[in-house]
Amino acid sequence: MNANTNTNIALNNHKSATGGATGNSSNNYTHKDQLLSKSLSITIKQMKLMESPEGNRKRTSVLQRLQSLVDEWYSIVCKGADLNENNGAITLCTFGSYRLGVHHPDADVDVLALCPIYCTRSSFFKDMVALLERDERVTELHPIPSAYTPVIKFQIDGISIDLVHANCKFVPSQLASTSGKQFFTNLEEDILFRNIQMIDDAGMRSINGVRVNQVLIEMVTNCGNLKSFRNSLIVVKKWSRVRGIYSNVLGFLGGVNWAILVTYVCRLYPNSSASTILSNFFRIFSKWLWPKPVMLLPIQYKLPSEHQQQLSNLPRQHHKRVHVWNPKTNRRDATHLMPILTPAYPSMNSSYNIGHAQRRRIVYEMRLTSGIIEDICKGNKNWRQLFHCDFFHQHEHFLQITISASSPSRFKKWFGLCEARLRILIAGLDNDQIGIEAYPFTKFFFEEERNPTRSFFFIALRFARSTSRVNISDLASEFLYMINSWEHRVECMDVQLHHVRQKELPAFLFDEDCVENVQEVKTVKKSTSTNSEMQSPKKKRKTSIFAKDKCASNVSSVGTPFPSKREVQSASTQSSGVV
Repeated sequence: MNANTNTNIALNNHKSATGGATGNSSNNYTHKDQLLSKSLSITIKQMKLMESPEGNRKRTSVLQRLQSLVDEWYSIVCKGADLNENNGAITLCTFGSYRLGVHHPDADVDVLALCPIYCTRSSFFKDMVALLERDERVTELHPIPSAYTPVIKFQIDGISIDLVHANCKFVPSQLASTSGKQFFTNLEEDILFRNIQMIDDAGMRSINGVRVNQVLIEMVTNCGNLKSFRNSLIVVKKWSRVRGIYSNVLGFLGGVNWAILVTYVCRLYPNSSASTILSNFFRIFSKWLWPKPVMLLPIQYKLPSEHQQQLSNLPRQHHKRVHVWNPKTNRRDATHLMPILTPAYPSMNSSYNIGHAQRRRIVYEMRLTSGIIEDICKGNKNWRQLFHCDFFHQHEHFLQITISASSPSRFKKWFGLCEARLRILIAGLDNDQIGIEAYPFTKFFFEEERNPTRSFFFIALRFARSTSRVNISDLASEFLYMINSWEHRVECMDVQLHHVRQKELPAFLFDEDCVENVQEVKTVKKSTSTNSEMQSPKKKRKTSIFAKDKCASNVSSVGTPFPSKREVQSASTQSSGVV
């Protein structure tokens, strides 16, 4: 399918999803565009939203060290299986923000280890992890073999790495020959189609992470928009973090989702400036008729005919293994609220875990920002005003979630579990039957910059006008029961839920330097104040503690394992649970 056909498909999809308006595909830079884009580039540089040349050189050095470790693992596997090391190699392929060229100084590096079939995932999480444990340059090692996409998280010289794994029997010779020399290897469709019978679902997701990035770069390059794409995506990612709507784990949009959306607009407006891309980005998606899917390419439901023969002799279950997003035949796909489809085969919904509360917040922020962009283009505001957050001024009621443990190592494991389960709490709170709308803010606030043992998370609550009293004690008890039933939980791991009003919030939440920091996780100073010294937001105090037990709805875990659901409810709802 040629480029013109693909562009027409994108235009038609956009027209139906936005009520008929289409983009102008012949935009050129005007003098105003040039001035706006120049000021945007200056703002990006001043705010240090991109990695410096020195930082990029360090990342390259870290990847070279990682390649050495992977090569050492490969040698161990070959010796254990009595194989010739010269018959293959492991290729490292970067993806994510680093591959797209939009990473900020604190960003991690996503890396795929493309391995011969005998370098199994089991060995990856055993032998490779053992090598990392022995390396003095490696810190913060956290293997997660049970994740949706199994990953080893760690740091080398302070640079965070997310390393995923995939097996391939047929690795093209040009890939093996580049091992250790560069980390921007392109994976053609052939590598997937020739290996499809032996790639499991996790491996397919890992490979597609690289291939999706390739397709996005190719698309925006063909549109003459690579620089505009990068500056626009940098701004969108920063904006979404500041507004508290950036997090796949919490049911919002993450890096690949935002990248696909920006690419969609770049294809509608080829050869356009970053200011034009951003203006139309917020205009288009503030009016998008969800759940109409965002598609960069038509969905490919079957393998290309030239690859069908490769599967003809395989058992039929291999033909069914590849799941392509299709709401007409798959009930789960039909429930997705904000489908943003990946352009590489097999088409997947990259935003499958978006909830009603999350979609509401995203659309609201899009509409609000669309007006700000208009003022910027008219010269009434500047780009920095995109990155202002007044979330905690907008709401009167909040649920404060405090996660804590007795040591940094225990806290890290406990925090990971709680973060992954918060989507369930958010979904339970957002319930029109009891008259509540939930507005989660995706940033965690830690008391210590290094080795934290306590963090705070906030969900704003709004109530229906006809609602006078709301009881959430049962919902809180159910959530605490689920969390406290974790088999690895020990006595010191705790979660507390407190209802607080805006005037009772910590003052640092109204400090722009704290809330609007580029990082998703923000550190706050640990306070030694007492409850009675709680400062109001108006005093702009940067350190404070949280008010405890001031509201009848406060619920908490009791710091010990719970043998039964009844005991959980008894311990965690000592007060009436009324908001």
